[in-house]
Amino acid sequence: MPHSQYNYIIRLDFKMKLQKIKTLTAFFFIALLIYIFFVHGSLMAIRDSAGETYIPSDEETNFINVLNTYKGEGLYKSFSVVYPPGRYLIMALLFKIFGATVPTMGLYFILLPGIFFPAFLFFLSYKIFKKFKSSIISFLLASLTTLIFLFFIYSAYDIHVFIALFFIVLLSEFKSLHLKNIFLGILLGLVFLFRIEAGIFLLISIIVSYFGKKEDYKKLIPSLIGFLTVWIPILIYIFFTGSLKNFFYDNLYLGLIIQPKMMGLPIPPPPVGLIFLSILIFLFSSSLSLYVSSSSQTGIRAFALFSALSYVTAIDRSDEGHLWYAAVWLPFYISYFISELPNFKNYIKTKILLLVIPASFIFYAFGYFILKIKSTTLFLITTLIIFFFFTRKFWKNYVSLILMSGVLTSLLVFHSFSFLKIRFSGIPKVSFKKSFSPGLFKPEKDEIAGLKFSKNYFDVLKNIKEKLDVNNNWLFIFPDYVLFYDYFKLKNPTRYYLHTNQTTDEIQDEIIKRLEITKTNNFIFFPDRETFLKKVKKWIINKTSIIETYKLGSEKLELRRR
Repeated sequence: MPHSQYNYIIRLDFKMKLQKIKTLTAFFFIALLIYIFFVHGSLMAIRDSAGETYIPSDEETNFINVLNTYKGEGLYKSFSVVYPPGRYLIMALLFKIFGATVPTMGLYFILLPGIFFPAFLFFLSYKIFKKFKSSIISFLLASLTTLIFLFFIYSAYDIHVFIALFFIVLLSEFKSLHLKNIFLGILLGLVFLFRIEAGIFLLISIIVSYFGKKEDYKKLIPSLIGFLTVWIPILIYIFFTGSLKNFFYDNLYLGLIIQPKMMGLPIPPPPVGLIFLSILIFLFSSSLSLYVSSSSQTGIRAFALFSALSYVTAIDRSDEGHLWYAAVWLPFYISYFISELPNFKNYIKTKILLLVIPASFIFYAFGYFILKIKSTTLFLITTLIIFFFFTRKFWKNYVSLILMSGVLTSLLVFHSFSFLKIRFSGIPKVSFKKSFSPGLFKPEKDEIAGLKFSKNYFDVLKNIKEKLDVNNNWLFIFPDYVLFYDYFKLKNPTRYYLHTNQTTDEIQDEIIKRLEITKTNNFIFFPDRETFLKKVKKWIINKTSIIETYKLGSEKLELRRR
């Protein structure tokens, strides 16, 4: 064997071993982070006590919805929910394994996004950086991305897991393009199965980034097969066990049209309000820069456009929790900005540097205008127009200018880093004395949905239970505290549980009609709680009378009958 050929084989073998070492190191790194942050941080933190007071939240409605699914009452038949059924089907399965409790739901929200998303974020970041960086640099940047997420963002949901996995597959090489497209179709179906709007944004990003010619649409056929593989069984299941009509009404009408109108809260005051604006500017400019620089990498362009469109979830809701929900891709762009720092030297000695000022002003005006108007439709349309406009080759020479202007504007808006101290989670204290008890998920007699309430709570609820009209199988709790349906073991006469968010006049009329048809005679009424359902509240006050008044924690409660 020639000496040169022998040296080539040695070098190739060394590179393969080095690649294996890096891969094993990456898995070890991610596994260690998962163990520290989630096994000893989150999993050990699941509590089965509601304390002295109980604060109603979306959690209780999710529990009732999953409980109905678990009991086989049918999807969208006995309950109304503006989200597709993926989450409820998986949690119903967990109920069967661990027990029908709120802590079981906590296990779901910790295991799926808590363990899988950081790992997927690492590998997705590595794949993207590997397209234009060396392996070592890509590994370091992906590690940095994961650490920033764990220490500062820490707000992923189940949907982010499937989206990250979708882009990992999209950016991976397959021997069979046909098989790859089927997998992508399945993953797209799963994304739609958990959040409709996320699936729409993902589909838009793919179409805009990939399909410039009519013949390219033929590639959609395998993906369509994969998509239908997920959704045909789901629709058949809903048809035979639940209500297809309610499914489309809840998800498409209430979820995509009514809910955004009802959830439009005002932007919080500084520093949170400034965070909303600065993150929007930074995320938008960074994703635009990545989109422009990756003109030959359509998969990366699709990710860039999708990550920008994802911020629409924060515009409507405008509370801090959904701000971070929309900013889960932010750590990647911080790493991306750091990776582009060497390119900024090209602007120091050129007149192009003067363009930073007008470009920064444009980004600021865009962010301020979007958050002021609070129109998700306007944001989507504007984003698509801007991304389409910047596809021209001319802008590829100004990638660093776009990124620099956005970062400077963002830092100027958010002129204090003190908020980072609030977001910093720190490393959880690892103690091997702690033990995880599976019995935590088993409901006990002195609990409601696996939560332990104070003696005062139980005394009040026990007193109410003794005074209920047992000859009537229906109970209506208004406007929330719906977790107590699990305690009283009576049915809600309507399929609507949480009465504080999205609603229509038609929904209120339907609720009142169901109350009259079923002749519901048990009402647990919280008169001081806020609700959008003014018509229903007025009906209860006019049509029922107070049997007893109680003090549940710090709130007034009325037991009423017709």
